[in-house]
Amino acid sequence: MLGPPTTAKILIVEDNEADINLFRETLSGVRMLNDISWARTGVEALHIIHERRPELVILDTLMPLMNGFEVLKEIKSDPELKDTRVIMALDTGELQYVREHAPLADGFIEKPISLEALAGVISNTERFAVAIVRM
Repeated sequence: MLGPPTTAKILIVEDNEADINLFRETLSGVRMLNDISWARTGVEALHIIHERRPELVILDTLMPLMNGFEVLKEIKSDPELKDTRVIMALDTGELQYVREHAPLADGFIEKPISLEALAGVISNTERFAVAIVRM
């Protein structure tokens, strides 16, 4: 007999207010069986990652102070964090560049995002299944 589904801790790292609103709007009206937290900077993201140990990080590429590429490198070079799945969130047309500069990323999603694309990328990363219920 299967028990209740387990939730995954997901951290979304985004500094652009319009993109934050886009993520929130995309996620509004649905219930994902996940614990979602937010960070606006790479430094804040690393603090949350060390404190909360999310299983998945959706990471913007361009941020002030510490960009997504630097955060990815920190995550993947830390023995305690290296198994954290990281999806790079990028602007349309940047996929080839980001793939070349973030080879350790576990996936990529182009902005503007859609609910289906977000669920698909999360579901395609190893160890995750996403349950979405439209409200």
